[in-house]
Amino acid sequence: MEIENQRFMALEGTRTWASGTVHFAAECDQFLIDLSASATDFRALRQAFEVNRHCFLIAAFKLLEHAEWAVHVGALDAALTTELNAHAANIKRLRDLNEHKVEYFMGGGRRRALWNHEEDGGTADASSTINTRIGNLLDWRTLRR
Repeated sequence: MEIENQRFMALEGTRTWASGTVHFAAECDQFLIDLSASATDFRALRQAFEVNRHCFLIAAFKLLEHAEWAVHVGALDAALTTELNAHAANIKRLRDLNEHKVEYFMGGGRRRALWNHEEDGGTADASSTINTRIGNLLDWRTLRR
C-alpha cells in the first residue's frame, strides 16, 4: 500500500480510536455518577459498566496501535504520543488480561504473575476497578484528557 494511503488510514484510525477512548471513559464516569445517585438497579449499572470498561480498554489499545502506526509512517509527530506511550504497558497488560479473565478466574491464564497488582497497601486483580483505576493500574480519566 502506498505510504500516503497508510498515512491517511493511520491518522484517521488514531482520531477514531481517540474518540472511542474518550467516549468509553465518559461512559465509565457516568456509571460512577449513577451509582452515587443511589440507583436502584445496581446489577444493570454494573453490567453496563463492565461492558464500557472493557470497550474502553479495547479502544485505548487500538488508539495506541494506530498512534504508533501514524508515527511510524510520518503522519504524526512522536512528541504528540508521549503521554499515551507512558501508559502503553498498562493499556496492553489490562486489555490482554481482561480478554482472558475467565481463564484467570478459573485458575489458568498464561501470565498469572501479572493478574494481581499491589499498590498503596491494596491489592487488585486486572478486572477490578478502584475509583477510576482499572486493575489499580490505569486511570480512564488520565487517558480521557
